[in-house]
Order: sequence, then structure tokens, then C-alpha cells
Amino acid sequence: MSSPYGGFYLNAINRKEQKKFVESKQVFMQLAFSLEKAGQRLLIHSGKCLLAEPYCIEQDDWQVIIQANTLDSGLLQLNCTLRQTCKSDGIAHQVITLSEGEKITTLLADMPDMAINLSASLIAKD
Repeated sequence: MSSPYGGFYLNAINRKEQKKFVESKQVFMQLAFSLEKAGQRLLIHSGKCLLAEPYCIEQDDWQVIIQANTLDSGLLQLNCTLRQTCKSDGIAHQVITLSEGEKITTLLADMPDMAINLSASLIAKD
């Protein structure tokens, strides 16, 4: 006769193994981001985030949400949504495609005085 606790023990082991498997498949990205308006830096951020997961940057009165994906060609595609928290209508969206490790500067659509400086590279899990 088996112990009723055996099922709980086996489930715990299975959950632990499943967690290890999922974590081994995660891809991280090193991101350096800055936002400029008329040459003045409004936001500077550098950090590590999960690829294919939304990454939120909040600094001063700016909020930036970045969703990164890899394309079949090996390029990184970043969907950036910018919002000024003190303005309800201050939303901008920019799609940026770059190679890994490349540093790029792009003007925001509909806001020619604002620019995004961005670099991203994939990194191995710690």
C-alpha cells in the first residue's frame, strides 16, 4: 500500500523539473534606452529583460513599454510605446528593427523633435 503523501511528493518533483525546463528556455536581452527631446536627455535606462515579455520603464514623468521579439532573419524587433504620465494624450508608438548589438537612433513618428537611442543584445541566462 502506498502512502497518500507520495502523490504530493511526486507532484512537487514534477513542478520543480518543469520550472527548470521553462527557465532553461528563457532568453534574456540587455537593453540600453534613452529618450531625447531637442538634444536634451529626458530618460536614460539600461537593464536586462526577458525576450517576448513586456518590459516597462518608468522614470520621472515618462513611461516606456518595450515588447521585443526576434524575427526569422535574426533581427530584433522592438515595439516601443511611450507615454508622458502627466498628459493623457501624450502617447507615441514606434517599431524599431535592429541587429543584435547595433546602436540605433531614430526620430519618433509625429514628434520630429524627439529621438530614441537604443541598443539591444541577447544574453545567456545567468
